[in-house]
Amino acid sequence: MSKSKNTKPEMLIQDQLRKWSIQFDCHAVDLPGTPDIIFRNDKIAVLIHGCFWHQHGDCEISRDASKMDSTWKMKFIKSSKHDLTVISDLKNIDWKVLILWECEIYANVYREAERIVRLKYLSSLQSQAD
Repeated sequence: MSKSKNTKPEMLIQDQLRKWSIQFDCHAVDLPGTPDIIFRNDKIAVLIHGCFWHQHGDCEISRDASKMDSTWKMKFIKSSKHDLTVISDLKNIDWKVLILWECEIYANVYREAERIVRLKYLSSLQSQAD
């Protein structure tokens, strides 16, 4: 499945993480689904989903797809199945998965980047407890 890299939502999140001096890797081809952002030591994969292609519920961006013909609808179904497979494959190798949505990043990039930081922090607390 073809996928864009360095999309505007990805770049916004990456820029915010860099402002906070948080180190991360991008587009890990050795992991299922080539996650957009990863924290290898914490085994955290961040998937940044475009609302249209990944059909984000009642989001304004994804609503446009409801008018598409059956060929497009099949593409969305295939994309959705692929998303579920990627998430399952990552979890099966003990990675935590966080999905960020395009519209939510545009609405508040700070809040969405903060979600990553919180998961990273909770992950480090958990590993210290183990």
